Amino acid sequence: GSDRGTTEPASAMYAVSASDSASAYGFTMETKTAYQTVNNLFTFFAQRYAKNGQAPIDFIIGYQVNEWVNWYNLGYSADQLDKTVRTYTAVVRLADLALRSQSANSRVYVPLSNLWATGRPFLSAFAAEMGADRAWSVAVSPYASNALDDSIWDDQGAENSRYSTYLTMNNIGVLKDFLEEEPYLYQNTRRSVIIDDFAVHGTSGDDASQERQAASFVYAYYTASGAEFIDAFIWHRIMDGAGEQCSLGLRQLDAEEKPIYELFREIDTQRGSKAAEQYAKIVGERKWSSIIKGFSKNQAETTKLFTAVGESSDLETVRENALLLLDFTDRNLRGFVPS
Repeated sequence: GSDRGTTEPASAMYAVSASDSASAYGFTMETKTAYQTVNNLFTFFAQRYAKNGQAPIDFIIGYQVNEWVNWYNLGYSADQLDKTVRTYTAVVRLADLALRSQSANSRVYVPLSNLWATGRPFLSAFAAEMGADRAWSVAVSPYASNALDDSIWDDQGAENSRYSTYLTMNNIGVLKDFLEEEPYLYQNTRRSVIIDDFAVHGTSGDDASQERQAASFVYAYYTASGAEFIDAFIWHRIMDGAGEQCSLGLRQLDAEEKPIYELFREIDTQRGSKAAEQYAKIVGERKWSSIIKGFSKNQAETTKLFTAVGESSDLETVRENALLLLDFTDRNLRGFVPS
């Protein structure tokens, strides 16, 4: 934060009106120095990490940008949507230009919170400001409408409507339908969507709550794996956060593993359906195929689980096995040594 000893040139990136007490900030474009600094930042990252011929590197620009009073703090008031979008769009254009000048297949993502009541108008204004011929994608954090809900399969705040207040794992298809509307297409194709930040509450020390957390995770993962428009599903966090009201971790704050821990380890492997089976009854059914429309074991179980340790002098065998672990699509281990 700007109150924590930030030095030049980084301080140029804060909006003059931004609150000193926020934990996250949006990029300003208020001065020439700010513009140059933001441009230099993305150019540096792109030149360092993005290369044609290698696996694409993507940028997620900001955090929950449709909530610019809180999460993407620019110091603007809640009614300053147009000003926020103009400032944010300028940043995205710089990032996109820097990134795709190095890697043509890389993507820039616009991250939205689960508050679809602001996400929908923000995305509409952003798309209009960017123009139809610019490539951008969408990242979303579809948390439950009630942050303390550990049973997300019956989320009452998620309506299957374009005008739903919240966008959660119960109604994530609303985003797909929205992006298939003509103003949001890119070269007549729907834009990429990733879930870049998601978790479910599981009360520390409460076995029943943690069992429901695990069941909710299965529900969310199977929903995402069966949705062809979702390209990634990223969980936050590994351990419960100190001082946070929600207990979102795979472990408690004392590092004790929750039921979700082993489930998370196995859900996308050949053991996944067996590990998930017991949680279907918590939702109220015998099988997950009765809960998740279009459930497919083949779509959900995509990773090889290694259960033995050994050695090999055959470099090609080592490389093949390592690819299953690391999933580097260009077959480059990038300095990693399998063990």
